[in-house]
Amino acid sequence: MLSATQARKALRFNEARRLFESALRQAERFGENDPRLTTSLRDLADLYLDKKEYAKAEPLYLRELKILETFGNNYPDIAHDLFSLGRIYSARHDYTKADKYYRRAVVPIEEEFPQANAREQYILYSDLAENCKNLKNYSDAEIYYNKMLASGRVFAPGRPEMAEDLVRVAENYENLGKFEEAANFYQRAAAQFEKIYGVSGGSVTALCQLAHVRLRQKNFGEADKVADQIHKAALKLRGKQQVVLSTHIADLGSQFADAGRYSQAETVYKAAILVAPRDTTIGQLDTGRTLLRLADVYSKQERWADAADYYQQLCSLYERTSGRNSIPYIHCISYLGSSRTNQKRYADAKVLFRSALSCAERLPTRNYLEVINALRCLATVAHEQKQFPEAEALFKRALDISKKNIGPNSSITADCLHDLGSVYLDQQKYNQVLPIYRRAVEIYLSQPDPATLNTSLMIETMNALSVIYLSENNYAAIEPLCRKAIELSKHFSTSREAYGRTLSIYEDLLRRTNRLNQADQIAAEARSLQEHEAATTYSRLAPQLNLCK
Repeated sequence: MLSATQARKALRFNEARRLFESALRQAERFGENDPRLTTSLRDLADLYLDKKEYAKAEPLYLRELKILETFGNNYPDIAHDLFSLGRIYSARHDYTKADKYYRRAVVPIEEEFPQANAREQYILYSDLAENCKNLKNYSDAEIYYNKMLASGRVFAPGRPEMAEDLVRVAENYENLGKFEEAANFYQRAAAQFEKIYGVSGGSVTALCQLAHVRLRQKNFGEADKVADQIHKAALKLRGKQQVVLSTHIADLGSQFADAGRYSQAETVYKAAILVAPRDTTIGQLDTGRTLLRLADVYSKQERWADAADYYQQLCSLYERTSGRNSIPYIHCISYLGSSRTNQKRYADAKVLFRSALSCAERLPTRNYLEVINALRCLATVAHEQKQFPEAEALFKRALDISKKNIGPNSSITADCLHDLGSVYLDQQKYNQVLPIYRRAVEIYLSQPDPATLNTSLMIETMNALSVIYLSENNYAAIEPLCRKAIELSKHFSTSREAYGRTLSIYEDLLRRTNRLNQADQIAAEARSLQEHEAATTYSRLAPQLNLCK
């Protein structure tokens, strides 16, 4: 046995296994009441557990446990076996069974052997708390995490708390909705990481988690401060090639953007770019994703020139990494074309969209969506310039490709019908608009999953069709359209602008049909959106670009 133990400590596992198995065969001769048998079972099981050979370890522990329980529940090695079985079932993701054994292990430790090794208590409480968290039993996890920290202070009184433990405790508090406690532990974890390792991936990750909690609290002032800390840390980590950290920071940037904190999102995105590797393809692609998010933040603020600068960088990056005949490159020049369109630089936009179309047509695998998207974007620029014959021809071409290759009843075909109808609408060719928009709405409403649709474009189509019906006094056809558009707007949070137009049209209908109380309610809702106007212009380019986002 001594030789086997020494071999195990020296990590000579094959030798240790051979010796432990030999010892077990000899111990079998002494009978189950002999301690040499239980010791041999436990030693061999521990070896298998270390090697993650759970199927071999499990029956050995269960056999030893059955023998030990005949001596009484206060036998000290029972806790060891129960804990080990808990670890096995947890590793198999059978958290319910693991919970049963972990909790049984706690009883002798706390009741019969409170003087047990504090380090063993720390490990047991740590594993039990994690298992409770996996079971989403966060309240019990909180209890055992606190016991874990207390045991840690006992067995290593001079040692500072482990930053990793503080993070786990913070995550549990966050799951419980105790955000202030979570923030406190994330802050302590970040400080502990920095104290031990200096500014590092661990400290910055803890800061990202702290900022996330502050955003969940809507404590934007504190969240903004953390964003600045992250950027300062990133300056120190620049060039240390940490792809995972870069991705983590960029995700936080998106959380700031979703909260409308665009300045802080910009700060955090730039921090993500600073720590991303520059000399690997993975690092460059990670930087590309962050640049795209940053450009999108500028677009949301209508900072078109800034957005265009970053889209230009992306074009160069994807031309190097993916080549011109690739979908990422095509998307980037389309985004750049969109920015130029919003800057009213139509000639530049057309050049870019023509380039996107040319690249899409040369893709190794024919991708009709990319071709359709480029045609629609190019047509939109002509439409905005009131070059109606050119716009009509391009939209018709996109529609024909969609009908033939995507399907006559696809949502993409409906989007193309909307585009073509909008050209006729701006020329007041209502007889041509009406059948086109009717067909588009028919296709939209036939789709099995509205979540897959461009609901903003769908609502704009319904709105335009409703306006034409109003001009014809066809009130019966308007109400179901308006109700459906309102339902979609509320469910899918589509653009406030489109929703506001729907409310305005519906209010007009209600007043024309003498339902004044309902009309007043709709008018109040429209005013709350600050969109109480029956606008007749349509935002076309952004919905089209959603195809390639």
